[in-house]
Amino acid sequence: MDDESYRALVGELRTALAKSTAGKDATASIPAWPLPARNEDIEAWECRNGESMSPSYRTFLLIQDGWPDYASDFTIAGALPARFEAAWRDIRETVEIEREEWRQSFGEDTPEAIARYEREGSGLNELETDYSPYVPDKICFGTDFNGGLLFFDPARRSRRGEMQVFRWYVGGGTQAIFESFAAMLRADLAELKAQDDA
Repeated sequence: MDDESYRALVGELRTALAKSTAGKDATASIPAWPLPARNEDIEAWECRNGESMSPSYRTFLLIQDGWPDYASDFTIAGALPARFEAAWRDIRETVEIEREEWRQSFGEDTPEAIARYEREGSGLNELETDYSPYVPDKICFGTDFNGGLLFFDPARRSRRGEMQVFRWYVGGGTQAIFESFAAMLRADLAELKAQDDA
């Protein structure tokens, strides 16, 4: 997706989210959008996470660094931690809770135990029948402040460098999987349009 098309997608999604929010709260105002990330911010993010960023997420961050009030009540925390301190704190706390719950259920989180867990999947969630993500090993970038996380899975990276995105909840597991960050934006836009048409 070229830069102009990507900017158009983000703009259309901004408008749809503002319209959706206004429908819930007539006094809601359109939030001020975060400034774009700088290349140095993105490089620091890559150093912190030990992974190169998905190309579509990098493009997004160069448009705006994060997204408060994103779809499904999520906040996308962006590359610069200081801009979204509360979101990053909630992400860390949710991941730590999940790590402790996992240890209580499955024992020590050794690389072998984690690989077996992910490989075996879960019969309780149809999106996890072949693969259950061990969340503490993923690259989390969004939270709904209520046990929901958005994360990248570095083990599921395409040849183009895009990592799959998971929408995941404590106690419920994976609720959606997207082939890329851009695919998540398109899917959420389609869902908002469908709700608007209903």
